[in-house]
Amino acid sequence: MNKIAPITPQAPLAANAATKPSPTPVDPKVHKAAQEFEAMFVRQILTAAKVGGGHDKQQGYDGMAVDALASGITKGGGLGLAREIEDALNRAHAAASKQK
Repeated sequence: MNKIAPITPQAPLAANAATKPSPTPVDPKVHKAAQEFEAMFVRQILTAAKVGGGHDKQQGYDGMAVDALASGITKGGGLGLAREIEDALNRAHAAASKQK
């Protein structure tokens, strides 16, 4: 009878992206812009999904819930989008520098 190998849990994609070394030097401005873009994107997704409850916007609690969740997601490593944006911008900058 064949032995079955146990299934081992893998780390989430966002955690892998957060620990992946960047192939190019990190520019603090690019890093910050990429993180801010990801945070804005997460807020838009949560708002569209009506995560805050979708109640009357006059109450103000919907926005607070979305902001709190978005902040928690981005501080916890985000979706991995910021790293990809940062890498793409760094590659584009390196390519533009070589052409000059």
